[in-house]
Amino acid sequence: MITWDQLLDRLRARFADGPTPEILLFEIAVIAFALLTYRFLSTRVEHAGRHLALIAIGMFLIEFFTGPMWQNRHLGFWAYVYSDVSWILALGWMVLISLSVYVVENVLHVRTAVRRWAGFLLIITPVTVVCDGLVKALGIRAYSPETIAAAGPATIPILNVPVAGLYYVPVVMTLVWSFYKHWLPLYEPVAATPTRLPFVNRLVLTAIAVFLFEIVVEPMATNQNFPAWSYVFHDITILMTGLWIVIVVAMTFAVDRFLRTTDFRLRFAAYLVLITAVATPIEGWFLANGYRVYGPSATADFIGLRTIVGDIPIEVMAAIPMYLSLVIAFVRYWDGSVDRGLGFRARAPEVRAETRPRVAAGRA
Repeated sequence: MITWDQLLDRLRARFADGPTPEILLFEIAVIAFALLTYRFLSTRVEHAGRHLALIAIGMFLIEFFTGPMWQNRHLGFWAYVYSDVSWILALGWMVLISLSVYVVENVLHVRTAVRRWAGFLLIITPVTVVCDGLVKALGIRAYSPETIAAAGPATIPILNVPVAGLYYVPVVMTLVWSFYKHWLPLYEPVAATPTRLPFVNRLVLTAIAVFLFEIVVEPMATNQNFPAWSYVFHDITILMTGLWIVIVVAMTFAVDRFLRTTDFRLRFAAYLVLITAVATPIEGWFLANGYRVYGPSATADFIGLRTIVGDIPIEVMAAIPMYLSLVIAFVRYWDGSVDRGLGFRARAPEVRAETRPRVAAGRA
């Protein structure tokens, strides 16, 4: 467990790690662009602030969960929420994602869900890679040793960011985009909810979501001591990944069966509670028996508190529902549980000319 002196040392280091003038200008620019983006969208689409909030929450979950993969530095003590997870960076990604969605849906007028998703990735991927190079050049973002090892030595010229980002960025952005789209019915109550697709479709979608997420978070933990034939990509094994897929599918179907008429928000909460309750002792068994090993960058932030059930670090316990929130939102959006036609809805033009004839008539 972290000692009181170690905690004080971390706090002193955080307060002493002030931004350079360039980084301070970057932070001001991010906040200014966020305000301008809200102003721009609020005059053009309905519920702009709520759309932005959903996107920001989805991106913050990614930043929080994958925190050990990055090192965010020199932003100033005010810019951090937990460890080196920064609300400034989450705000910046919110701006990029929301404007990309707006371009696809309200400028290019793409209609089908798959084409919207593909168009979004075609825009956001190069933009994100360039911005990642910018924050790295400013000295804000650095990669953990495990991330560098997993990404490989190949980098994109000039930007000096790993080529592997061309894969990681679409996966991360797909999860954020699906999370945002999944929760849009909160603000579109009249939207119809189609019938969900069959069991096999949900199984396939869950497998895709879990497998892609396992690849993204590979630098945080390694799966060891499994049979050699079970590994399908780096340290990803079909035994562990397959187990998580079965758990997620089984638990979501159980909740849907017994809470069929319950509000979708309560059902989502039930998914998280039930799956976390099942996954926690299993994850503890994997850790205790050496099948799952967290890397130094992940364990460096562990404060030493462990759960009663499963005996796992409290940080791992907190990460499970965050991980599930993104995976389940992805599955429920693409399996047809959510109307995939939802998106930015253009504001109706204000009618101001109606009063003019009355004024003219009054003068006559």
